Amino acid sequence: MAEHRYYPIEHLQILKKIEPELFAELTDTVAAIHTLCVEYPDILFTAFPDLMGYLDLTDVLSEQFHAINKIFKQRVGKTFFLRITDYNFRKTKVLIALTIYEDLHAGSFPVS
Repeated sequence: MAEHRYYPIEHLQILKKIEPELFAELTDTVAAIHTLCVEYPDILFTAFPDLMGYLDLTDVLSEQFHAINKIFKQRVGKTFFLRITDYNFRKTKVLIALTIYEDLHAGSFPVS
């Protein structure tokens, strides 16, 4: 997997340890986004059959990212994510979600 500058990979491991329920929710959300982007790559942004569902999913993702940063700041003393240009854009958050999905499934994230 190519290097990214969204978050340090070890932050996923820490999140899994300190907040397993939120980690599981995040895993489900990024998997759903990955499925949409892989199964509907040509029509996702132009004719996606459930655009409101997609928007709702990105809203859930935004809430999860906010909770992750808050928990990390409280328990680890720093934010989970690095400074990201256009962080508040949905497309940026979808790219971050896809990166998390890839990190979780590409062997760069320890299973245990």
